[in-house]
Amino acid sequence: MGFTDDDFDEVLKEYPGRRNYKNSTLYKLAGNSIVVNVLEAIFKVC
Repeated sequence: MGFTDDDFDEVLKEYPGRRNYKNSTLYKLAGNSIVVNVLEAIFKVC
């Protein structure tokens, strides 16, 4: 999706979650993302 491990670690600091539990907030944020290259291509076409 265009995110590096460093990007993920930064977001994880904001939404640390609980030990042994899935971080649903982080999954929702990742699920609502779009590949940057695709978004740029859409803007070039429109």
